[in-house]
Amino acid sequence: MNINVILLAKLKNSCITDYMEVYNKRFPKTWNVNYMERKTILSKVKKDNSFYVLLDEKGEKVSSQQFAGYLTKWNNFSLINFYIGGSYGFSKEDYSISDKMIALSDLTFPHSFVPLILMEQIYRAYTIINNHPYHH
Repeated sequence: MNINVILLAKLKNSCITDYMEVYNKRFPKTWNVNYMERKTILSKVKKDNSFYVLLDEKGEKVSSQQFAGYLTKWNNFSLINFYIGGSYGFSKEDYSISDKMIALSDLTFPHSFVPLILMEQIYRAYTIINNHPYHH
C-alpha cells in the first residue's frame, strides 16, 4: 500500500515529525507511508489511479474500524493521498475533485497536529487489518 500524508502548509514544530517517524518505522516494507509538505493545491496535482482524501471538519466521521475498511477498499489504487489543509481549509475546486472527505473528530485540532493523528490512525488501521493486538 502506498500512502502520502500531505500538509498544505509548513509544519512549525519538528517534534511532530519526530513522533510521526516513530509510527512510520513500525510499518512493514509493503506499507509505504510518506509525509510531505506542499503549497500545491490538489487540483494541480491530481493523477490517474490515485485516490484523493481531504481531511476536513465537514467530512464523514468514521471509526478506526471503518477507516481500516476504507484503506482495504482503496488498496486497488496505486496511491492514496491524504490532504490536510492549512488554517483556512481547501478551495471550492479542491472539494469538487476530491474522491472522499473524512473528519478525524468532532473536535477541532490545530492543522499542525493532524499529520501525527492521521499517521497514528493509519498505523492503527494497519494493525486492525492484520489482526495485531495494538488495537483492542
